[in-house]
Amino acid sequence: MDLQELLNFQPSRATKRPIEVLTPSPSPSPSHKLQKRSYKYPPTPAHSLGKPIKLSHISSPAVLLSPVSDKEPPVEENKAKSRKIEEERILKLLAAAEEDDQLPAPHEEVTLSSLKKLLLSLNKKCTLNQQLRVKYCDEATRFMDSELELYEEIQQLRIVSTCPELYPQLIELDFHNTLLQLLGHENADIAMCVADLLREMLDVDPLHEGVEGAELLSQQLLEGQVMSLLVALLVKLDEKNTEESQGVHNILGLVENMAEFQQQEVLNSSGEQGILLWLLKRIRLRQFDANKLYSTEILSILLQNNTGNQQLLGVKNGIDCLLEAVSLYKRKEPATSDETEMVENLFDCLCMSLTHPPNRIKFLEGEGLQLMILLLKDRLLEACLNIGCGTLAIVPATAKYHSYLLFET
Repeated sequence: MDLQELLNFQPSRATKRPIEVLTPSPSPSPSHKLQKRSYKYPPTPAHSLGKPIKLSHISSPAVLLSPVSDKEPPVEENKAKSRKIEEERILKLLAAAEEDDQLPAPHEEVTLSSLKKLLLSLNKKCTLNQQLRVKYCDEATRFMDSELELYEEIQQLRIVSTCPELYPQLIELDFHNTLLQLLGHENADIAMCVADLLREMLDVDPLHEGVEGAELLSQQLLEGQVMSLLVALLVKLDEKNTEESQGVHNILGLVENMAEFQQQEVLNSSGEQGILLWLLKRIRLRQFDANKLYSTEILSILLQNNTGNQQLLGVKNGIDCLLEAVSLYKRKEPATSDETEMVENLFDCLCMSLTHPPNRIKFLEGEGLQLMILLLKDRLLEACLNIGCGTLAIVPATAKYHSYLLFET
């Protein structure tokens, strides 16, 4: 081999071993990446690199047996464990409460048998409370627990309102008399609870198949002098207390529901047993609220086509009461739609009461016609137009002359 051949010599390329690490593929597969980044063992801890372990950093022997980690257990894990423990405790309490609860389970159908059990339990608790009240009449703490149990038992009876078709069978078991007895209970909370229960029981859709049961229950309550019991309860309640104010509203709702089933009987008994007089006193209060609105609505129902109540209203100075309530709006408009509705109810009551001839004279003597004209001239209330025109049509001719003079002035 001469010098020129020696300089041109090159080794064979076929014998060269490729270096795969230095020549990665342009688009490696995901499995290839995972294989590159996977470790068979965790990273080497710091103490394995020659650093001594400080026993002062170990809080318990369990740490020596656990893998060494630079991070503490996450706070979220501890919170999750605490929540789980609390949820288990709540579930246990609920399970215990369900065992003691005598109400049928939500998935169980309400039957006459289940209601009989509730009624039997109610009678037992009612009898026990009466006995303790007589025995310890001067020590309220001795019978307070029995009244709490009685109150809870009445609350459980709310399920009765879901099955009005069973009311006739319950009436045969003297259920209504038990409720009437509790409606006159010395504890106002128990009496209000019973009134609310009766309101719910009589709040039945007229198209419901159990409407006959609601009619029968309403009739039995009226025969049991329920109106007088409601009046006695209304007199005891103080509407400055929120709960008792709600109790008044529920009682008025009960009267309205009974009027839907036994209208004539309710109209007659309301005047005889004092509901109408209580409504007049309630309307005299100057401050407007939901109960005043409801009172005017119930009063308009009681005066509708009932000469007895119209006459009683006139005898008890009801015309003056209505005029006084309307006169509050001589210089102001009703502030809300509810207040406007209340004023309209007052005018309705005046219109219906003036169909009784003696009340027309009381209306004129109380300067009711002048009040109507004043309201018309100031254009504060459009509703008074009906009462003004209606009065002009039914009062004597002399009143028409006086009204003409008032309009001219």
